[in-house]
Amino acid sequence: MVNLLRRLQIERDKFTQSDQNKMQDIIDILLEQGIYHTPKSFTVLSMVENYGVYWNQYEEPHFCPHCSVDLRGNEPPFKRELNRYSIELDRVTEVVCPDCREVIMER
Repeated sequence: MVNLLRRLQIERDKFTQSDQNKMQDIIDILLEQGIYHTPKSFTVLSMVENYGVYWNQYEEPHFCPHCSVDLRGNEPPFKRELNRYSIELDRVTEVVCPDCREVIMER
């Protein structure tokens, strides 16, 4: 698995149109092995091109349900979200969108 992801990273880094078939072949293997899943709205190749080979490591949600901003950061698993921490409970109690400041998730 790690070897396939590394090979895909190498192909992505030197991406040209002629390499698209090679990248798709590697993606097909990763899909067959269950390492990648098929996203609802995008192709796996577009996810690799836009978010890198580790795009599948981002945790849900990927978009704010209130303003639809993309919450994925530059490198998985880092995301653009704010955590509200409770000193009394000693834990994160809410995850907040950095753009609209609405609560995305309560914990």
